[in-house]
Amino acid sequence: MGSSCSSYKKIPYFVGLKDTTYKVVYQPARLTIHKGDQLSIFISCSDPVQAYIFNQPNYSQPSASGSSVTVSNNPIIGYLVNEDGVLLFPKMGSIKVLGMTYSQLQDTLQRRLSKYLKDPQVSIRLLNYRISVLGEVARPGVYPVPNNQVTLFEALGMAGDLTIYGRRDNVLLIRQSDSEGVAHYLDLQDKKLIQSAYYYLQPGDVIYVTPNKVKANSTDEVLQLLPIGLSILSTLVIFLAYIVPKITIK
Repeated sequence: MGSSCSSYKKIPYFVGLKDTTYKVVYQPARLTIHKGDQLSIFISCSDPVQAYIFNQPNYSQPSASGSSVTVSNNPIIGYLVNEDGVLLFPKMGSIKVLGMTYSQLQDTLQRRLSKYLKDPQVSIRLLNYRISVLGEVARPGVYPVPNNQVTLFEALGMAGDLTIYGRRDNVLLIRQSDSEGVAHYLDLQDKKLIQSAYYYLQPGDVIYVTPNKVKANSTDEVLQLLPIGLSILSTLVIFLAYIVPKITIK
């Protein structure tokens, strides 16, 4: 009975959290633009025909000759930020965007588009926002984020939640920036987690759920029994190979 209660205590999230109102200490990080980002940049104005030239790159990709080829019935391709932190924008040419926030780029484009369009409105979204969820979850994999914000628990939900073998108190989060990487272990049972700097994820984050001792021990047992099973199987094959040819049907 005591062992059962002890095991149960290792399963729930947010242990000790009761009905309460809490203050959000860490706001979601404001996304900045990085090399290799694919940006969906949509321009709207009073005359959609005039905005067409600026929206076309969302649905076209450069051909080998350098011209644009329209791809129909395909997902949005978007504007690519190259290795110099620059994107190529129709009529404006090269725009240095590395390190900008989305709102900064939005303001910049709206101001410069005023030369060509009346009352332009700019909408920007990151297309290659992905997070990886690995280890003891129901569906490990790489998951796209449809908007520019996702929490740790939303990501675990995408992967079908932890299996019964996943350690709730030892979840590894790996975060990589342009200059450094951070590895941090999280306790999903800690009620303070929702106020931590790691509650909101960033593009490229990797979550790894480590297995508990039950899974580790069961794996060890399988590995220990495997040679015995193979030995028995090989002996049975040899036995059958020796006996079967001597069996005669009368």
